[in-house]
Amino acid sequence: MGVDYFAICVLLVILFSIINSAYLIVRSHKVFLGLVLSILLLLVLEIVTRKVNGLSYEWAFYLNNVSNVLLYIVNPFPTLFWLFYFHIQIHDEESKMPGYVRFFIFLVIIHAFLAILSPFWGIFFHVDRFNIYHRGQYYFITAILDNCSILIPLLILPFHRREISAFRFFILLIFPLIPGIAGIIQIIDYNLTTIWSSTTLSILLVFVNLQNRLVNQDHLTGLANRRQIDHYLSTRIREAACGESFSLLMIDLDGFKKINDQFGHVVGDEALETTAAIISSTLRKDDFVGRYAGDEFIIVLSGVDKESVEATVNRLKKAAENFNLHGEKVYGLKFSIGYYIYDSGNPETLKELTDKIDAHMYLDKRSCS
Repeated sequence: MGVDYFAICVLLVILFSIINSAYLIVRSHKVFLGLVLSILLLLVLEIVTRKVNGLSYEWAFYLNNVSNVLLYIVNPFPTLFWLFYFHIQIHDEESKMPGYVRFFIFLVIIHAFLAILSPFWGIFFHVDRFNIYHRGQYYFITAILDNCSILIPLLILPFHRREISAFRFFILLIFPLIPGIAGIIQIIDYNLTTIWSSTTLSILLVFVNLQNRLVNQDHLTGLANRRQIDHYLSTRIREAACGESFSLLMIDLDGFKKINDQFGHVVGDEALETTAAIISSTLRKDDFVGRYAGDEFIIVLSGVDKESVEATVNRLKKAAENFNLHGEKVYGLKFSIGYYIYDSGNPETLKELTDKIDAHMYLDKRSCS
């Protein structure tokens, strides 16, 4: 019971942080808020049912039935919110609700109807004349719905491994496993009710991920923002003193102002998102990329091989050319790219380094104009 109270305190802190921040601007964060609220409600209902169970008062008998009905009605909600949140994370914020989530909503409605009938027919539970709770014959239906949050992601996630970062993959994988193990234990022994408190731990992991992305991620492209770029470059400069050198590229989207002026800022934002997607798909997994400012992007490559760096530059420009050949958009993309190989024997500050790569990028822009 003490664990449940602690979990409630953690969820209240998370809830307060979400409401008093910029989280609710994004749809996935609203879905995450629903996840937090549903688990918070379940923890409260679970405490109430355990407090009144066995009490020899008439009001306690009725409260035991009502609170358990509500508990079973709300029970599938975390799974519902998680499945939709999971879908958004592997696709995008504007993606439509998938068919399996719609079907799950249908099942949740039926489940709620059965929960309401349970005090009379003993479907999911019944409370005997001594006000003692007992599981019903069809309790397994609830258990199956809960485990959908484990089974569906485990089936879908491997097919999207290349499309998401390793850290996001880990979060999406670990979230259902922790409460899943607790759920199996609870099915075996009802007295060990740790499923929702363990889910709180999973929510805390996701919340930390959300905070990290809000602070360090560019809201439009999903790449690292200027803050994260500066931090990463400062770290690489320090590591270079120990012999771990690196190469730096700066990309400028040529004609970006013209795209904005001719087609509007919505299309301009789309061009930046497309540029980010092209850059990300061209690089290796261990390469670092971020949106430096406006239409400028920074790439950090491990190693100082000039031929490899130039090959990367050529691949990026070729990728933009291939995009233009398909002609799927009203705009075309053209990159000016400057690169600089950091010399660990000649230490430079962060500002000196960014000024130098910026100058190299403008040399490439002038040479192509």
